[in-house]
Amino acid sequence: MDTSPIIQSYNLLSSQFSSPLQHLAEYAANHFFTIHNCNPDYTLTHLVSDVLESMEILSKFLKYWNMPHFFIPMLIYVERYIKQVGKLGPVHIFDILSVACVTTVKVWEDKWITNTTFAKMFAVTKQ
Repeated sequence: MDTSPIIQSYNLLSSQFSSPLQHLAEYAANHFFTIHNCNPDYTLTHLVSDVLESMEILSKFLKYWNMPHFFIPMLIYVERYIKQVGKLGPVHIFDILSVACVTTVKVWEDKWITNTTFAKMFAVTKQ
């Protein structure tokens, strides 16, 4: 069975790490975000935890569309953005990851994403 390089990369990552999402969160925390100018009690451990929490939320979105392997291109888009603007503070974690997630889905699969979809996935009311 012929699989795309993205799926092959995700499968390789999954086979090498017991928790690929944890590994990706640690990578993202160390390369894309900064804790400078934050509360002194906010440590790298907190940053990794916040990134992981955001990625777990977005994994629901990707699993809903049957695309859990899209974390890799998603992080590539984040990396390209960070190269242009520099590392971001923790307040931007979910924002940048969610934009990259939606962009990845639209670029690679062009799925139709509606407010109703988000409301169902995240158990919020649509207004």
